[in-house]
Amino acid sequence: MPKRLFVYETNDHVKPRIYALIVGILLVAAGAWVVYDNLTADEDATSFISLPDFDNITAVTLFVSSALGGLFFIPIPVEILFIQGMRQGNTPLVLYIAVMSGFLLGHIVSYLIGYKLSHIVQYFLSPKKMYSLRRMVNKYGSYAIIGVNIIPGPSPQLSFGLGIARYNFVRLITLVIIGNALKYGAIIGFFALVT
Repeated sequence: MPKRLFVYETNDHVKPRIYALIVGILLVAAGAWVVYDNLTADEDATSFISLPDFDNITAVTLFVSSALGGLFFIPIPVEILFIQGMRQGNTPLVLYIAVMSGFLLGHIVSYLIGYKLSHIVQYFLSPKKMYSLRRMVNKYGSYAIIGVNIIPGPSPQLSFGLGIARYNFVRLITLVIIGNALKYGAIIGFFALVT
């Protein structure tokens, strides 16, 4: 007789959910207070929210921006910086390598944070829901990862979620590289046709 996995749901996860909700509300309130306090300051109110210098985009600037944009909690439209860097006459291959390595670093960090926090998420999801999520990710995950990385969108958040679901790390990184390579290759090709 084959061994079967039985999943028992309990109510033990309700109290940690309430604690996490209270901590989340306090963190959002503290973040809103910091932003409000900085925006209403008399001296240099835009220093907290400053955009990168669009006049001189180098490979280093693009690497740092894409590494930060690859983190799940910092949304940065790196595609705009990439196009602006090519318009300034930088070598597309150098910019391509910089943006790909930066995104790879950001996605690795997002995945590892999700992987380390997966035991906390188990308080919010029942084991039954977690297993159904893993089945769905194993079935459609490859297409979703490539598709989300091709379009400008929430690919770092997907890497974070796949870290929580403990998706295969090597497969994830391979699919992230394929999706971003297709996206930035298409941008370079379109830019070459237009100019």
